[in-house]
Amino acid sequence: MSKFAIPLLAGASMMLSACGVFTPEMREFYEGGQDNPDFENIVLNNVRCELAGGTHKALEYLDAPGPHSYQSVDWIRGLGATVNLKFTVKETGEVNPTVALKPPPPFSFGGGVDVSASASRHEEVEFTYPISDLLKQIPRNVDCVNENGALIQSNLKIKNFIYDKLVLASVPNTVPGAYHTFNYQLTFVTSYDVSATPTWTFKHVTVTPSKLIDLSRMKTSDLTITIGQIAGGGTGTSPPTLTPEALAVHASSLIGQAVSTAIQNQPR
Repeated sequence: MSKFAIPLLAGASMMLSACGVFTPEMREFYEGGQDNPDFENIVLNNVRCELAGGTHKALEYLDAPGPHSYQSVDWIRGLGATVNLKFTVKETGEVNPTVALKPPPPFSFGGGVDVSASASRHEEVEFTYPISDLLKQIPRNVDCVNENGALIQSNLKIKNFIYDKLVLASVPNTVPGAYHTFNYQLTFVTSYDVSATPTWTFKHVTVTPSKLIDLSRMKTSDLTITIGQIAGGGTGTSPPTLTPEALAVHASSLIGQAVSTAIQNQPR
């Protein structure tokens, strides 16, 4: 074997990037120096604002004078919204050099090394907002300040969802009273893949990788909101919780979301 072959294979293997070797950062490159608590604070305040804004808008519309007959949806004031926010990041780095030795005929020799590493990071928070508290904290017709961003830092359409469902419930004979529960899910997936395929040719050695370096990153941002009756809690030492029926719907949504994220993160 040429004296160049082993150093080339070993050197290429050591070129593996930080992708997959160290714990991934949660923030993306376009988020600048913003740290994770600030990022989550922006998202969750936007969720709060949109929950209250959609409820205010529906109640204001249904209370407006006119020749209409709406069922009361004042029951919304007694419900709670359980919010689950989670982020999953996966980074993968791979080095795959191939070396072909070409001494004088008839002898030839080829060899290669495939080195890869991957790392995943998952963060999740969950809590319940009483709707009545949100209506007191956030006034009517307020503009949610972070709706002009992108991805999870944007207009999440929660306001539209709440408004549409309350107006539907107000139509006589359509929904028999208050909802037992209603649920909203949103997922953003961003992915990046960078590869390099250089080729070196020496007198008797050719390095011809299909992909010498392949680096990838995928981030999934999941938001699940379940609105239902509050079963208890809400004191300083005991957070509010929804009824078992509403929590069952919430858990089912989270399981489906987790399965979907796992499928998206499978190697391709």
